[in-house]
Amino acid sequence: MKWTTRNPKTLTTDLSGSILENIATAFPSSNEAVIAQETTAIHIWTTKDGGINWTSEVQKPSESIIQNNFNGKIQMQFTTAQTGLLILASQGNAGSTSDALLQTTDGGINWRVLQESSPGSTFENVDSVAMSPSGMGIASVNTVITGRAEILMTTDGGQSWVSQPLPLPHVSIYQMRRKTPPFRVEI
Repeated sequence: MKWTTRNPKTLTTDLSGSILENIATAFPSSNEAVIAQETTAIHIWTTKDGGINWTSEVQKPSESIIQNNFNGKIQMQFTTAQTGLLILASQGNAGSTSDALLQTTDGGINWRVLQESSPGSTFENVDSVAMSPSGMGIASVNTVITGRAEILMTTDGGQSWVSQPLPLPHVSIYQMRRKTPPFRVEI
């Protein structure tokens, strides 16, 4: 197998030339790729031709979602070639969190906010999301912050979430991925 470098020329890099943190990638199909990078905005690059040509978009949903000093996690998952989710799980100033779930229905060009955390909200301290094409999904809650082991469940594509406690001691689920068929999740 041979690897070819095909990154977008405008992708932010540090002085050594290596790509900075806070990057998420997704591959909706064999020729399509989406790269998201969170800095003071969400920078989205998309390709439809296997990485030969890239288009770039900058998304800035709201100041409460995007913080200048992002210190967290960004994750992206596509359930179809057009429908994808982007989760931002950040640790803000003075220990406050700012979590958000964004959705695209046009292959990553435009994103809208599905969920945004607020203190005490159901969608607070979320680390990872796994979603099926049917709209069924789960999200893990960071138990280091909350002190509880739980997942959130949705059956409507992320529009609403219900908390489900887990019969486990304090555990943290940092990464989940969807395995099909049938719908099951690896953690």
